[in-house]
Amino acid sequence: MPPSPSTWLIIEPTITGHHFDYLRHLVGGALQRGILVVVGVGTDPAGEQIERRLHAVPALEGIEFVRTPLPAAAAGPARRVRGMMRWRRFSADTWRAAGRQRRIDFVFVPYLDYAFFAVALLGSTFGDCPFADIAMRQRFRFPEVGVVSAPQRGARLRRLLFRRLLALDSLKRLFVIDETLPEYVTRWHREVAGKVVLLPDPSDPPRRMDRAAARAALGLPAGALVVLLFGDIEARKGVATMLEWAADTGRAADVHVVLAGTIDEEARTFVSGEAAARLREADRCHIIDRYVAADEDALLFSAVDWVWLAYQDFELMSGVLIKAAQYGCVVLFRDVGLIGRFARRYGSPAEHASGGPAGTVCVPPGVQLRRVGDRTSPDARLAEQSSDNAYRIIFDGPMA
Repeated sequence: MPPSPSTWLIIEPTITGHHFDYLRHLVGGALQRGILVVVGVGTDPAGEQIERRLHAVPALEGIEFVRTPLPAAAAGPARRVRGMMRWRRFSADTWRAAGRQRRIDFVFVPYLDYAFFAVALLGSTFGDCPFADIAMRQRFRFPEVGVVSAPQRGARLRRLLFRRLLALDSLKRLFVIDETLPEYVTRWHREVAGKVVLLPDPSDPPRRMDRAAARAALGLPAGALVVLLFGDIEARKGVATMLEWAADTGRAADVHVVLAGTIDEEARTFVSGEAAARLREADRCHIIDRYVAADEDALLFSAVDWVWLAYQDFELMSGVLIKAAQYGCVVLFRDVGLIGRFARRYGSPAEHASGGPAGTVCVPPGVQLRRVGDRTSPDARLAEQSSDNAYRIIFDGPMA
């Protein structure tokens, strides 16, 4: 990137899901390149947690913070539109507050989807300051690029607003985490295609452990078939289906489930339900109900056989798929959206049992199995993705 801006404002008020890991890597990459970093957070508990976690990373010294109150949460029938305007206001307030601390040369928004179409309609909130973003949730082009998906309401309007966003002069790069959006832009909006850059969904490089040692550390039986649900544990991730399947079909095959991540209130009703109770009674349900730090990934993914990605009504990409590929796991998935596309395209057939005494295990209806990350396969791209490679694209590519 010639030459690097001296001070970046990175705006991220959210800590759940992938948000903190993206922020952590972005801040680290900037600091390694001599960029002074100001992180914009809210004044709420999430903002305080972000500060604490960043301060706890030894390599991330010298960060400055700007704290801005988040406008009241949107509610009612137009909450999505008001939610985008809420985030747009927050980003504008953060920009002004940061400018009072020091001159900002560049703004990076790790999750533009908060206000994607508000920015497209009303323009940047950062004046003439150049900015870049990461977008993860745009589905409007799925039919054009062959991704299996449900029809999206307002897809035509979304296409028009997307083109309007790319026309903003101060938007220097829009990073996206799957290859179908650059393909779409190259085909339909070639004149602005250079602004859209593939940023492979990043993940920390794998640190594989001996499976027996990993299982012993987690208290898992050596011969069991272990299935992992990883990350924020939410109902939309199919937790009810997973628990019922493991409690019923998985009993004879000694299927154990590991839920690793913070459990939200809706999912907790299933985790405390009848299926989970039967699993706990048989000592086949293992729960880590908290944020799982990056240095714990190796223990979990080295210990398990299968990774649960059979999410419900979810058509976007998942960083858990990348982690599963890096550790050569089998994934359970539904053949829809980007998870389905990537698992089919970059995975290889898998038996219904991953070894040991499990025998043949019938998966739930509508769920498929693929092994991802097999480095001997024709395309091991998923396994090759890493945070180092991904963030090199941001910091070492042209941003002018």
